[in-house]
Parts: sequence; C-alpha cells; structure tokens
Amino acid sequence: MVTGRTFRQFAADLTSAITLAGITAGRGELVMLHAAALADTGTGRTVALVGRSGMGKTTATRRLGATLGYVTDETVAVDGAGMIVPYAKPLSLIVEELPAPKHQIGPDDLGLLVAPASPTLALVVLLDRKPNASTPKVTPLSHAEAIIELAPHTSSLGEVRQPVSRLCGILDATGGAVRVTYREAGDLAVVLPALLEQPAIRKTWRSVLHRGTEPSSEEHSHLHGAHSRVLKRAELLDAVEIPSPNGQDPELIVMTGQGVVRLSGIGPAIWHALATPCDLVGISERIAPHIGLPGGYESHLLESVEKLRSHGILLDA
Repeated sequence: MVTGRTFRQFAADLTSAITLAGITAGRGELVMLHAAALADTGTGRTVALVGRSGMGKTTATRRLGATLGYVTDETVAVDGAGMIVPYAKPLSLIVEELPAPKHQIGPDDLGLLVAPASPTLALVVLLDRKPNASTPKVTPLSHAEAIIELAPHTSSLGEVRQPVSRLCGILDATGGAVRVTYREAGDLAVVLPALLEQPAIRKTWRSVLHRGTEPSSEEHSHLHGAHSRVLKRAELLDAVEIPSPNGQDPELIVMTGQGVVRLSGIGPAIWHALATPCDLVGISERIAPHIGLPGGYESHLLESVEKLRSHGILLDA
C-alpha cells in the first residue's frame, strides 16, 4: 500500500515502490546497473550512463533524449543476451528545494524520444562530472578498473550466477567501459555518438573459480607440522583472472559476500597457491617457482595473507 499526504509525495513514493518491485523481480537473473540509458532510435544500440548522485545522469537524459530514445533514468537491467528490459519511468526532478519531494515528470512531457522496443546494451560510460573540465575527456578502462567502479552501482549483483563473469561478458560485448570527464550535458552529446559505434572486443579473461581437493589431515601434518596455522580459500561467489594493464602478472577479480575485490601483486599467486589448504611455509614453497621470493619476504607474505583474510578471501582451515 502506497499513500502520501500530498499527490506529489504519493507520486514520488509510488515511483520508488514500483522501481523496488522491478528490481526485486529481476534478482538473480538480470545484471542491474543504477544508471540512465538512451538508445539510437534506428539501431537500438544503447548507452548506459553510470554514476553516483550528482554526476548528472538525469540532466544528461533530458539533454540527450532529444536525439536518442529514452530507455530509463533509474535501472538498466541487462539479460544474458545483452538485451535491456526498458523502464521508461517518469523522471524524478528537483523543482523545489529539498527536502520537498522530487517532481515526477513523464518523458512525453519532457519531449524525450521513444526508444526501440528491444534495446541492446552497446556502451557503458562512467560519468565524471567536473565543473572545471574544459573539454570532454574519454578514458578507456580495463575490465578490472571498470568492475571495481561498477560494482557499487549495481543491485543484487551477488545473487546473479557468476556475477563477475557476467560483468566481464557485458564489457566484452560493449567494447570495454570508458570514463567520460565532462562539464555540461552538451559535452556528452558531442562524444557519445562515436562511442556508440565501438565494436565488441575479444575475450581475454577466464573464470578460475573451482574447488581444489582438500588434502588429508595426515598430509597437512607431514608437510607443515601439526601446530602450523593452515589456511584455505573462502567460498567465493566468483573469481576471474584478467591480464594486467602492464602485460605482466595477471590480476584477479573476486567476489565474496562482502563485495568485489581486485587482487594484484602477490595476491593472485597466494590465491592460486591455496588451491588446496596449507600454511605460510606451504604457500611460499608453492609460489616461489612462479614469482620468486626475495630475502626477507616473510613479513610481506604475512601482511598480504592478512589483507586477504580481512576481505573474507582466505580463512583458517
């Protein structure tokens, strides 16, 4: 039941209630980005504009909706084929000073174009609005960078099967995410049309989430002594290995119940070493042939292990 003391308050609460119901219905099936989306009216290729409050999503929607079809200004829900479930809700606009409720104004009243019935996600843009930006700047993002920035702007991501892999697949299909630093919504109108044409890119990441076989207690004792603290991997929602931007050691993007974590440096080596549980001595023995260990490595290894424990990636076995 939705009620309100005034019609404007009722409209705002009703809009929120319907949005929440839609997000709830899509849990576990759809990747849902808190973003605005606009589509090419001819091709259906759609840009998702992602950003925290104040980054200009609604303002950009009003400006770009004169030439691109309006898909949503709230939640971009993407299925496994890259199709977007349209949600052309009224735009929530600040007309009076807060805490007055936002006005709910329909896209037709704002002159926004109608999007094609089956829009396809073709571009992911992270908005970076800066009042002193002289010209718009487009910065390509690696998958690791993009996922870390996108994860806080999703709904129920942890309930999607292989959530990090799903995000990587979306980024492949859309040619990789970009950050656009801009000042005014008109700047986006200059750069987005060309970006919407960027092609898909080939897959370079791989899923590495698999369970190793736990060694027996006799094996633990034989290898590392009965009194050693044995470590193991925590149960993860997903883990993906991605080539690093410098072309050297790959990075790992893992998702735990606490969130998404990016592992670089010695972190991926430690995680791979714990395909089966072992103690610190065992970890060092397993990673030494692959990355080498300098003198005095013990304190750095222990510090790295403790960081992984604090993020819920490693546990005591």
